[in-house]
Amino acid sequence: MAVLTITDSDVAYASGGSQTHYEAGEVIDAGEVCYIKAADGKAYLAINNVDDASATVKGFAVSSALKIGQFVSLSFGASIISVTSSTAGVPYYLASTAGKIFLESDIATGHRVCQVAVGAADNKLNININNSLVVAV
Repeated sequence: MAVLTITDSDVAYASGGSQTHYEAGEVIDAGEVCYIKAADGKAYLAINNVDDASATVKGFAVSSALKIGQFVSLSFGASIISVTSSTAGVPYYLASTAGKIFLESDIATGHRVCQVAVGAADNKLNININNSLVVAV
């Protein structure tokens, strides 16, 4: 499994789409993929191999929450973020490593399929969240 490496310094909100702010329920770095926990309304790192709730992606963190209780900005919709590297036209999916994304070929049997972005030119990601939650077979 090869997750796409996105570090805090790589992320820059580029354009379009929407952003909203949530209180963080755990430490979240910019570039990580998040969901909102229904029980407390806070942002947590999304992951594809736990349950439907934690695989229901809300957006990409475009700011960091260095401790629990800080606010994090999540970008979703048709927005674009800059990253260190991506491949144009290639879809990226929620990974089985919390907050990370990877290629479709890395999705394992029993894990939820959630496309979160498509690679664009000039090392950018078009955020395109599809929370299908279909379980891979």
